[in-house]
Amino acid sequence: MITDFLCKILPTAPKYNPASEKINSELPRLKYDEIENLLLNVPLEKTNLSLSAVQQYRQLTTLFPGSKFIGYVPPVSPWKLAAMSKEKLAVYLDSLFRVSRFISPFYDFSIPSKITANKSNTYDGSHYSIQTNTMIADCMNNKSQDFGIRIDQMTREAYFNFFLRSLFDFISQQSPSNERV
Repeated sequence: MITDFLCKILPTAPKYNPASEKINSELPRLKYDEIENLLLNVPLEKTNLSLSAVQQYRQLTTLFPGSKFIGYVPPVSPWKLAAMSKEKLAVYLDSLFRVSRFISPFYDFSIPSKITANKSNTYDGSHYSIQTNTMIADCMNNKSQDFGIRIDQMTREAYFNFFLRSLFDFISQQSPSNERV
C-alpha cells in the first residue's frame, strides 16, 4: 500500500498563464434564479454527462454501504471558471450540489479564492501545489477552515449564491487588459 504520495510542481514546469482564458462578460450579471431557469432549458446532451457522473457517484456509495464517503471538488483556476458559458457553469454547480446530497461531508475547493487565484500555486490551472493540497487535507481533517467550503451543509440557493459572489468578486478584480467575450 502506498502511504506517501506527493505531487510536486517541478521548477522546469511552465508558469501558468491564464491569458488564454477569456472572461465571459455575461457571468457577473448571473443570478440564482437565472441558473435555475438555465438548468430547465439546457439541452439534454449538455447535461447528460454531468448527470451520468452524479449517478456514478451515487452508485459507488451503494457498492460500499458500510463505508463513510468524503467528497471534494479540487481547486480550479478562477480564470477557467470565469471563461465558462452560463450554461456550463449552471450545470457544473448543479452537479456538485447534487453529489453533496448523498456524500457527506462534501467540500468545494474550486470556489474562487486567493489560493486558487495565486498563479504560483498551479502550473496549469487544474493541478495545484503540495502546499495547496496540504491545506485541503487540513480542512478535511478539521484542522483548518481557511480554504474551501463544505457544501453538504448548505442549501442549494446559499451554495450557488456564495459561489457566484466569489466568482463575481474575482472577475471585478481583473484588469481591463483581460479580454472579455
